Amino acid sequence: MKNYKYLLGLLILIALKCFAFSNITNYTNTFIPLYTKTGNLRIAIRYFTNNQKNYFLVVNPRTFKTEVVKTGILYARDPKTNFEENPGYFKWKQIKETPYVKDLLKFTKWQGNIQDAGITHSLYSKTGYFLTVDMCPSNRPFEKDFYHKLVSIAKLERKPFPVAICISGLWIMGHAQEFNYLLDAEKNHKLNITWVNHTLSHLYFSDLAFEKNFVLFKFTDVKNEIFGVEKLLLAHNLIPSVFIRFPGLVANRNLLLQIQKLGLIPLGTDAWLAMGQVPKNGSIILVHGNSNEHPGIEKIIPILNDHQIKWLPLKEAVAS
Repeated sequence: MKNYKYLLGLLILIALKCFAFSNITNYTNTFIPLYTKTGNLRIAIRYFTNNQKNYFLVVNPRTFKTEVVKTGILYARDPKTNFEENPGYFKWKQIKETPYVKDLLKFTKWQGNIQDAGITHSLYSKTGYFLTVDMCPSNRPFEKDFYHKLVSIAKLERKPFPVAICISGLWIMGHAQEFNYLLDAEKNHKLNITWVNHTLSHLYFSDLAFEKNFVLFKFTDVKNEIFGVEKLLLAHNLIPSVFIRFPGLVANRNLLLQIQKLGLIPLGTDAWLAMGQVPKNGSIILVHGNSNEHPGIEKIIPILNDHQIKWLPLKEAVAS
């Protein structure tokens, strides 16, 4: 009986931990420079309340790492400052010269192309590839063998396989068991996942031109599309990254400006395998892991079988 009670208590604790952020309210966009206790710069891009406690989603503007922190442990002024001599105010020059803000401003600038805005290739000279996997809504089972392949490489190399998963909210809602597979693979250090926003609904109409389709559809609420995914990830104790991949890679000037205000950096590709693009060092590879575009999976398997190729986490494409 004691063992039973202990096991029951343990299961309850695990359940509570898994849904630590399942009661999110007041989810708000913001852009607030803050300091840690040791004087390191962070930028809060979201504010929210959970169980009467307040949190920020913050970005390390030098490494692009995101994390959730309680609001009370960050400072609006540099804690190392002598306030009698200097009030510790931020300077915009200081903020805009950080790698994160420089890339945010650069890659949300309209270049006149309806497709593939944002980062398409590593910003630094790299030997290796960056794997990104789109998980759009789908009625089909996910590419199980493909994900098993990534896990098998991780076991062989004794380190998590780095992959950016561009996740849509509707895919999460419709594929709970498969989503849990990804969570378990991350938890057990088989996959090192960067969670990229791929919008809540990923709407697509087969009879509309790109200029009126996907996120550009006239009834789309862009903020809800973005926040819906972020809150789903947080509800599963996952940390949203600062990256977004537009459905269909489609965007216009107005959408890019909206994304800029949300603090997100668009992620494109220069190696969409199903489209016949060939990767090279520093390429951001795109395949679909939702079984909607199997030819891309067929093309990446031989690449994955080449053990001379180095696979890199997405953050190394933007942070030196």
